[in-house]
Amino acid sequence: AVAACFGAVLVLNFSGKSLPPKAIVVLLLTCTGYSLSDINISRLVTALGSLPTLHAALWGALTSYVLLGIVAAAIAVTVRPQELFSDWKLSLPFAALWLVAMLTLFVCIGLVGPVFAIILQSSRGVMSVVLGVMLAKRGWVGIEPHVPRRVLLQRIAAAALMIGAVALYALA
Repeated sequence: AVAACFGAVLVLNFSGKSLPPKAIVVLLLTCTGYSLSDINISRLVTALGSLPTLHAALWGALTSYVLLGIVAAAIAVTVRPQELFSDWKLSLPFAALWLVAMLTLFVCIGLVGPVFAIILQSSRGVMSVVLGVMLAKRGWVGIEPHVPRRVLLQRIAAAALMIGAVALYALA
């Protein structure tokens, strides 16, 4: 399952522009940070095991994001104080959707564990391919530009590998 996920990443890397080496390093650091975060979500939800899974996930997400919000607000006030409030309205849709996604991720990790939850989460690549095609067809090329047919087919192949990874892990 992990190899299929990695294969999907390789297919995506060759479905358009290749990533520059600096981006690969940053991506590896990001993935490492996400992975360590996911393991700690599992530990947090498990530590709150006296609560039902949904309550433990909600409490874990709440405490994590309140702490993150305090740290981020303290940094934001020093970095861009003049734009702080005008940026809020632009970030509200993202923040609301991210919060829903993180709450459900915490619940998923609490229910099935971090490795399977993240493999399941990788299926969002499939959704991204479909949404990207839909946005491009609707003319939103500023968000997702039209891509050649070959690139689209490679992205579909990568999405299929992700689905295969989920199936392999679930059936193993």
